[in-house]
Amino acid sequence: MTTVEPVSGADYYLKNISFNYLNEGGESPGQWSGLGAETLGLAGLLDGEHFQRVLAGYHPRQNKALVQMKRSSPPVVNPTDGANAVKVIAPPIAHRPGFDVTFLPPKSVSALWAVSNQLLRREIEQAFDLAVKATLEWLEREVHLTRRGQGGWRRELAKLVLASFDHVQNRNGEPLLHRHVVFCNVCQREDGTFGTLDSKTLHNWVRTLGPMFRANLAKNLRDDLGLELVAANGEERGGKAAGWFEIAGVPESLTKQWSSRRAEIVEAIEGQGTPIGQSSAKARSNATLTTRKAKDLAVPREQLHERWQKEAAQHGFTPEKAAQLVGQAREVPQSDLYAQAWAESLKELTHGEAHFTERLVIQKVCEKLQTGHLCGIDIADRVRHDLRYSPEIVPLQDQGADKQFTTKEMWDLEEKLLQQVDALKNRTGAQVSDKVVAKTLKQSSHLDEEQAAAVRRLLTSDSAIRTMTGVAGAGKSTTLDTVKDGFELAGYRVIGGALSGVAKEELAEKTGMSARTVESYLYHLDKTPEERLKERAKHEFRQIWRAATGKSTWKKESVSLDAKTVLVLDEASMLDTRSMQRLVQHVEKAGATLILVGDNKQLQPILAGMPMRGLVETTPNSHLTVNRRQLDIQDKAAVQAVREGNAAEAIKNYADRGRVTVGEDRRDTIEKLVETWTKEGGARRPEDIAVYVQTKKEAAEINRLCQEQRLKAARTPHLVFVKNGHERYFRGDRVMFHKPNRMYGGIENGHKATVISVDPIRSEIKVRLDRMPANPFGGKTPTNIVTIPVRKFGDAVSLGYASTTHKGQSQTVKNSLVLMGGPMTDQPLAYVQLTRAKKSTQIFVDKSHAGEDLKDLVAAIEKPRAKTMAHDHARRPSQGPELTHEHSHEPR
Repeated sequence: MTTVEPVSGADYYLKNISFNYLNEGGESPGQWSGLGAETLGLAGLLDGEHFQRVLAGYHPRQNKALVQMKRSSPPVVNPTDGANAVKVIAPPIAHRPGFDVTFLPPKSVSALWAVSNQLLRREIEQAFDLAVKATLEWLEREVHLTRRGQGGWRRELAKLVLASFDHVQNRNGEPLLHRHVVFCNVCQREDGTFGTLDSKTLHNWVRTLGPMFRANLAKNLRDDLGLELVAANGEERGGKAAGWFEIAGVPESLTKQWSSRRAEIVEAIEGQGTPIGQSSAKARSNATLTTRKAKDLAVPREQLHERWQKEAAQHGFTPEKAAQLVGQAREVPQSDLYAQAWAESLKELTHGEAHFTERLVIQKVCEKLQTGHLCGIDIADRVRHDLRYSPEIVPLQDQGADKQFTTKEMWDLEEKLLQQVDALKNRTGAQVSDKVVAKTLKQSSHLDEEQAAAVRRLLTSDSAIRTMTGVAGAGKSTTLDTVKDGFELAGYRVIGGALSGVAKEELAEKTGMSARTVESYLYHLDKTPEERLKERAKHEFRQIWRAATGKSTWKKESVSLDAKTVLVLDEASMLDTRSMQRLVQHVEKAGATLILVGDNKQLQPILAGMPMRGLVETTPNSHLTVNRRQLDIQDKAAVQAVREGNAAEAIKNYADRGRVTVGEDRRDTIEKLVETWTKEGGARRPEDIAVYVQTKKEAAEINRLCQEQRLKAARTPHLVFVKNGHERYFRGDRVMFHKPNRMYGGIENGHKATVISVDPIRSEIKVRLDRMPANPFGGKTPTNIVTIPVRKFGDAVSLGYASTTHKGQSQTVKNSLVLMGGPMTDQPLAYVQLTRAKKSTQIFVDKSHAGEDLKDLVAAIEKPRAKTMAHDHARRPSQGPELTHEHSHEPR
C-alpha cells in the first residue's frame, strides 16, 4: 500500500527522533535523498532546522526563498548570528510545505521482520530500502513532476528534495514496517532554477507507485532471500483479485491480529453505514484520525522484537520457523508472465473505458506480477516501450500530464461504428410527407411548440439515423408517442428499445410501441440464418408436443429489421461502444431507420465509450430544453444549475428551503432519512416516496429500517412472513426485482411491487406489480398479480423501499429522498437523483461528505466524470519505427 497526504509541518517527523533508538526507543533519524537535495548540499542524516526551512520554501542555509510565495509576516532574524541566519520563518500563505508519500509492505513482510533474528531483519530492511529507493529514482527520472509557463503549460522533470523517515510500528504497538517520504514542495527544474511540485501529477502517480514498489520488494525478497510469495486472496476487495503479495508460511491468523489498526478504521467507517470498499478517501482519512492513539515510543527496539516474538509464538510462528522460510522459493515458470499480464491488463482497461493512461497500464501489469518474478522498474520500462512500439497500441493526444492510449481493437471498433454511422447519415431513411406530419400534429394538440418542432424534424429528416436529446423531465416519451403515430400513419413499423428492462417498459407504456431490451435485440439479431432455422424447428416441435398434451401454444416471436422499420432506442446515452456498434450494424444491413434518444448529462455507460455524445454532434438532432416534470419552479432552477455545473447555486437553493439534512455520520444520516420518510407518510403509502442511494448495502439498511417503521405503524400486528436470506417479507411490504424473469408474468430488472399475501409453508409471496408487464412468457395474458417462489428467486428479489440511483434512471416518481456523499457522487449521478420526483426532493448527507458549509458536497457534484470515445482524443503521430510484435518485447 502507498498513500499520500499533505504535510503541515516538520513537528510530526522530528519530535520523536532518537539517535539511540535501538536502546532508548523513539524513531530513527530521517535521511535526505533526491537529486534536488544533493544540489542544495543535503545528504545523509537529516538536520531538523534545514528540514523546517526547506518545508517553508527556503534555502536550507541561506536567507532566500527558493520559490515564489507570499508571507503573512517577514522572517524573524537572529541578530547575534548576522543578517543571513534566519532562525524562524513565518508560515507562508501560498506555499504548501510538501506531501507525505508513505510506503508500506504487505503485512506478512512486517510480521516476518518482527519475528526474525537480527541478521534476517537487516536483510528484510535492506530489501525494503532498495525497493523504495528504486521506485523513487524511477519517478524522478521518468515523470514530469513540475510545471512552468503561463497556466503551467510546460511540464518538466524535477530534481526532488526528499526526506525519508522509517517507522516500525502502528499506533497499537503492532509491527508495521513503513517509510514516510516527504516530498518537499521545492524542486530544481531543468534550467537549474527552483519551483514547486505539480501536486496533481504526484497524487495521480501514487496509486501506480504502490504496485511498482511492491513488485520491486517482491523481486528483492525472492532473489536475495529465496522467500516464496503468493498472491493475496483479495477478501478486502470483496473477493476480487488483490494487487499485492504475501509471504507463504507466515500465519494468516498472526497478520490478522497485527492488523488491528485497519480493523478499527474499517469498523469506524462501516459503523456509519458505508462499506470500506465504497468509502471516500476523505472518509477513510477522517476515520484514521478519529481512531488514532498516541504511539508508545519509549520501548527500545529490541524489547519490541521480544514482545512481538512472544505474541507470534502463540500462533506457532517462532524465529526458527521464520528462518526456515528462507530459500523456499520455487523456480520461476518458463512461460512469459509479462506477455500474459500485458494482454490481460489491456483487456480489463478497455472493458470499462475506451482509452487509458500510461500509469494505469503500469499499475495493472505490476499488480498482476506481484510475486517477484519481475521487478517493478523493469515492468514499468517494458510497458513504456510497448506503449510506444507495440502494433496493438494506438497513441492518442495527451490529456494534461497523462499520455493517453487505446488498443488497436478498440480503435478499429470505433472506426467501424463511425463508418456505419456515416453510411446511415448518407442514406435516406423513413420519411413522412408534410400532409401526414400536419395530420399527426393536429391529433397531438397537447404538445408545445418545442416538442412539435422535434416531431417535425424526426419525421422528415432525410438521414437514416437521427437523435433526440433533452433535459431530464423534458417529455421525450410524450414526444416519441407522436413520432410513432406519424410513422405508422405513413406505413412504417415502429419498435422501441432501451438498455434496461424498466426503461423498455416505460417506453412501451408511454408510447404504445412494442419494445425490448438492447440485449434482447442483439441476442436475436446476432444469430446466423442456420441458428434461426434450428431455433424455429425446435419451437415448432415444442408446440406440437404441447398441443398433443392439451397445453396452450403460442407463436414464436419474430425479431427482425427491414426498410420499413423505425427502431427507437431510449436512454441511448447509457449504451457503450461495443453494443452500439453491433446494433448500428444490424440497422445498416437491414436498411432500417434508427432514432437514438437520451441525455448525455445523465448516467454514463458502465462499459467502454459513450458514442451518443459524438453522434449528437454529427447527426440530425432535436433538443428539448424545457423541464416539464417538476412542478416547483425552484426545483427546476436547482436541477438546471446542477446540469450547468453550478452545484453551489443548486445546493444553496435546496438548503435555503430546508431541503438539505446533514447527519453526524452515515448511520445518523440514514436514520434521519428514514425518520423523514415516516413523517412524510412513507409507512402508510411507501409507493409515493422513492429513496435513492449509491450502494446496495445502503439500500439494504434503509429497506430494513423502513420496513420496521411500516410494521410499527400498522393497525394490526404482522405475524406471518416469508424469509429470504436476511430479509423477511410481510403483507404490505414493497419489493424490487433484480433480474428479468418472463416465466413469472414478464418481470423485468428494476420492477417494483407490493406484497398482497404471504405463504410461509410454500415460501411464496403474491405481489401486485406497479405496472402491467409487456411481454409475459408463452403468449400468456398480461397480469400484474404474480406469485413469486421466494427460494427460487433468491437475491433476484429484495425489499424495495430504497434503490440505487442506477435503478431509477428513466423513472418518474411523486416524491424522493436522496442519500448523497461518497466516492460515486458526481454530476451525472446527482442530476439523475435530483430529477426523478415531480413534487419534492430532499437531500441527506453526512458531515464528512458535506464539509464546511456543504463545500465538499458541492465539489463532488461538480465533478463531470464524462466518458468519451478514443476518437474524441484524436490520434497522434507514431512515436517510433514500426516494429513487429516479437520485436516489441525484445530486451533493451
